[in-house]
Amino acid sequence: MAARGALLVFVAILSPLAQAQSAADVQRLLDAGLKKEKERDFDGAIAAYTQALTSNPRHAKAMDLRAEARLRPSLFAAAPWTVY
Repeated sequence: MAARGALLVFVAILSPLAQAQSAADVQRLLDAGLKKEKERDFDGAIAAYTQALTSNPRHAKAMDLRAEARLRPSLFAAAPWTVY
């Protein structure tokens, strides 16, 4: 019984650390995706956002950015005279 209590304490301590690590990883991936979008590498940006979503499937910002990156090539094709 004492071992189970010790395990629960250990998990309770590590859980916030894992979440912080995960949040930092997601932010790093979002930043990488934004950089790729600026370089007009939309496939690379989509890959970065998708990787962020594997870490946190409900991350709203990652979902939004991935959707925008999927739409952006069609926007360039539809309005070639527009400078982004």
